[in-house]
Amino acid sequence: MFNLFNKKQPPKFQDIVWIHGPAKKSGLLTLLKDKPGAVLIAWFEETREEFSQFLQARGIDTPVYLYRELHTSQASGKPIFLLEHYPLAEKERELFQNFTGQEILILSALDEPLFKRFGGDKIVDMMKKLGMDEAESISHNLISSAITNAQEKIAKKISIEQSARSAGEWLERNYPV
Repeated sequence: MFNLFNKKQPPKFQDIVWIHGPAKKSGLLTLLKDKPGAVLIAWFEETREEFSQFLQARGIDTPVYLYRELHTSQASGKPIFLLEHYPLAEKERELFQNFTGQEILILSALDEPLFKRFGGDKIVDMMKKLGMDEAESISHNLISSAITNAQEKIAKKISIEQSARSAGEWLERNYPV
């Protein structure tokens, strides 16, 4: 009747990781063809600008939203593509709660600041030695777990979060080496 006893379906999220940023952008184009109407979300202003310009240069009229500007009604029933990970897992979980039951793809590249801090270069070398093509992506629960572990390490060292325009700037301000 009112679904009082039904649990909310958690969002189904999947990490998709490429070796380099340009391969991630090409992969995004393929995903947009496969899932037209997808909602693109960036955590940082710099990412939003970069992907907006990338899509406009290719004649693709898909808006890129900052996470804080997106209303859940705009994404209702649509696939969601996060264009990067946020350095804190808790912030991602808060966003995911707004999209119960929806498919969420998190697109990343091993040359992004979060991965560089946690051995992304070593993973790139290993993937190349295994014969992985630079245009290929990988997706596995172990990757998602490793990303969450890295985010949790960052969270343990932060007492007050400082905002930033990019992931690199965020890490410099909040999690210096």
